[in-house]
Amino acid sequence: RGKVAPLWEVWQRHAAMLHLTPSQSRFAETFFCGDNCFLSGEGGSGKSYLVKALVDFLSKHRINVAVTASTGISAFGIGGQTLHSFSGIGLGDEPIDQIISEVMKRGKVKERIRAIDVLFLDEVSMIKGDILDKVNAVFRAVRRNNDPFGSVLFCCIGDLYQLSPVFKGNEIQQLAFESSSWRAADIQTVVLKEQMRQRGD
Repeated sequence: RGKVAPLWEVWQRHAAMLHLTPSQSRFAETFFCGDNCFLSGEGGSGKSYLVKALVDFLSKHRINVAVTASTGISAFGIGGQTLHSFSGIGLGDEPIDQIISEVMKRGKVKERIRAIDVLFLDEVSMIKGDILDKVNAVFRAVRRNNDPFGSVLFCCIGDLYQLSPVFKGNEIQQLAFESSSWRAADIQTVVLKEQMRQRGD
């Protein structure tokens, strides 16, 4: 998380060419402060545009970024992979201790989790609370860091009024923002207010 904050002034010069809305600029400031954050807003408010700009900028400045999503379709749309695949938890049906034990046997998964500085998660509304808790536990174990998500800067994106997770009959119906890992991460929310679609986004 500490690698991002020094880039704030560089980002400000870069952002002058992006013509961001006031809400987008406020989110960027929250992000570069090193706060775990949630970017929300209605369709057409510029969430995807801003995330792509951030990912491109961070990658050019040698910040290791993972771009993930809740489903394969949404992951394909952003050029990333599912959170389940990236974190190595698979379906995530097993108990946390079992999942951690399995992940610890997978060298490539551990390597990529240890390497990242920032985790982007799109369509967070479709992530179950217990899945987010399991990803948090895996990151902490693999990175040997007890801070939320192992001190990876966590940035999630979505509209909580959109699609929700599909729960099985006996599952506790807990959404991502109701999970203990969300609370522990002290996630700061910024809602994009302005519409960009009519401006060609």
